[in-house]
Amino acid sequence: MNRRIGLAVVLLSSVAFACGDDSESEGDGGGAQSNGQVNEAAAQGNATQTITGSKTAISGDGLAAAYQLASLGTSALGLVQPAGQAGPQSEGQAKQAVQVGTCDCTDTQCTFVGCSDDAYVNPFTIDGSISWGGGHVVADLTYTGSAGTATYDFHLTMDVTVTDTTIDGTVGTDGSVQSSGYGTTWESTLDMNGITFNAGGCPTAGTLDVDASVDGPSTADYSATTTITFDGTGC
Repeated sequence: MNRRIGLAVVLLSSVAFACGDDSESEGDGGGAQSNGQVNEAAAQGNATQTITGSKTAISGDGLAAAYQLASLGTSALGLVQPAGQAGPQSEGQAKQAVQVGTCDCTDTQCTFVGCSDDAYVNPFTIDGSISWGGGHVVADLTYTGSAGTATYDFHLTMDVTVTDTTIDGTVGTDGSVQSSGYGTTWESTLDMNGITFNAGGCPTAGTLDVDASVDGPSTADYSATTTITFDGTGC
């Protein structure tokens, strides 16, 4: 349970949108978009993060999986953006000094109440649960923390079935970041359909349905949907 991993949780350095490429989203089937575009590179990254965390869970290390899956929260801010606009750079976070709260794990599940473990690089606490019996990973986790002047909380739900080479199921996130009197909220859903992946967790086949929205300061509100078909590009 205290196996150390090099987790770098990403949080925006200001309340805006995460970095992304400038390319238009070209999802198969002409996924509808509203006021924004899906960042396909970020979506593929989120799929890889889901695969990595799920495989860690079924290996029996639910605490490590919960920390790995944390990056799906703030990185979801980068799933949708205004066309042609990149956001500010993100920053790594400092290591907490001590273990606090409850981080109780059995062979097939973990329960967290204000859990923070000093074996992990993190500025947050975890509440909720994750289970992984029979390769079926189910999570309902809430993360709360701060980075610099920003405070944040986000919720992650997961219901996926994973093997050594495939994953199917759904991951959802929603959350908010507050900094200097400004706030950003987001929601995202990733539906994974027959995705296969290589040893590094990079998707090589299958499809990913993405539905994401960001509600930023003033009128900076963006949403988009698309379907991405993986063919191993970028792996």
